Amino acid sequence: MQKSNFKKKLITLKFFLILFMFYSSTSAQIEFGIKGGLNFNSGLNETYLIEALQSQGKPDGDFNIFDKKTGHFFGLYSKIKFGGFFIQPEFLYTKINSKYDLTYSWNIMGEIVDEFSENRIQIPVTVGLDLLQGKLSFFGGPAFNFISDVYFTENNENESIADLYEKSLITLQYGMSLNFGKLSFDFRINKGFGEKEIVYVEKVLGGNKNQIVRTDGLMTMLSAKYRF
Repeated sequence: MQKSNFKKKLITLKFFLILFMFYSSTSAQIEFGIKGGLNFNSGLNETYLIEALQSQGKPDGDFNIFDKKTGHFFGLYSKIKFGGFFIQPEFLYTKINSKYDLTYSWNIMGEIVDEFSENRIQIPVTVGLDLLQGKLSFFGGPAFNFISDVYFTENNENESIADLYEKSLITLQYGMSLNFGKLSFDFRINKGFGEKEIVYVEKVLGGNKNQIVRTDGLMTMLSAKYRF
């Protein structure tokens, strides 16, 4: 998706959300709060394309790799309720640490960055349904991600690789909430649709820079939120 199209769609989305909130404010219940939590997966086995190894017995270049992610997030949320239905926009700061379990023979020269971190601004906009007098909720919808920084540590210094990545992307989030008065607990899945590809770089970012890892696989998000 081109960045210009992404920005146009985001502006359109914001416009309709503002109109929707304005015209429905008399009949809707609106709540605001804060939330924070952890995101992770645990050794998710993914199929990656490694172009540099296509000649080593696998012409298609596809390899199974364990993709590990950990991190945290925090921010603000609002919930606009219409009877048992609701819309929940959120604004979150997210940090994700990624590690790829590459064998020594694949990365013998250390030319693949297999461990890195990234910072994102994430804006999920989910729609959902409250059940059991509001104690249980199910929801789903898009999350708009804006990647501000991607880096790895080399000789105790952070080396930026943000220019190798898409600056914005859309993922899908879905899950459930348990609600206890002002306190709620969320369990959700964040699913991306990016390509899964690893290619070599020249002596770790020396010379010509090439794409290292481009992926947004499955990630679990656990959080607590407090309603004001």
